[in-house]
Amino acid sequence: LPVRTISRSFLVALLLGALPATAATIAVNTLADELNADGDCSLREALQAANANAAVDACTAGTPGLDTVVLPAGTIPLSVTINVTDAVTVRGAGRASSTIQRGTSTAFNGTGIAGATLTLEDLALVGSINAGGTQALAAMRVDFSGASGTFVNALNGDIAISDCTLDGNGVNSLNGNIGIANSTLTGDGVNSSGGTLALTNTAMTGGGDKTS
Repeated sequence: LPVRTISRSFLVALLLGALPATAATIAVNTLADELNADGDCSLREALQAANANAAVDACTAGTPGLDTVVLPAGTIPLSVTINVTDAVTVRGAGRASSTIQRGTSTAFNGTGIAGATLTLEDLALVGSINAGGTQALAAMRVDFSGASGTFVNALNGDIAISDCTLDGNGVNSLNGNIGIANSTLTGDGVNSSGGTLALTNTAMTGGGDKTS
């Protein structure tokens, strides 16, 4: 029988093809709230790139896996809510440096698509985040303020909060689990309906915790 020789390059290509795609890091380089083709990368464009797994304006294409959107220092105003339909982390330059400004309204809305998640890290958010379906929400080292309703709200999805301040409102989940650690809530509390609630080293003033 003939002997078939398989080249090393073919084997490498075959193995690489079997590996999952590497998650993308998408760097925001403008504080403007825009979705156009003017040669830069805004927060809205970066999340569109992460959602669509495609390049948008000058933003790097997202991947089917978890993408990280990196913010510069400064304040980014949002004129309308941004939908999140994939697994995304939005990471600022520090909560005293990067601010997302949505006023009293929802800054980010998870539409509940399976596998989608939203994590905020190292920033200040004036506004709130919301998710439907089983979409999970997380925040680490985030200062929340400004929202007229609940800061973090999830329908069926889990919520994880660590080292955050929530000034004026609270956290709510329907049929999802809530875990809050090393955080401070003033003005409102935490409500978990149909899920578990775990509070660790967390102070609440003006509101309590409720499970049902």
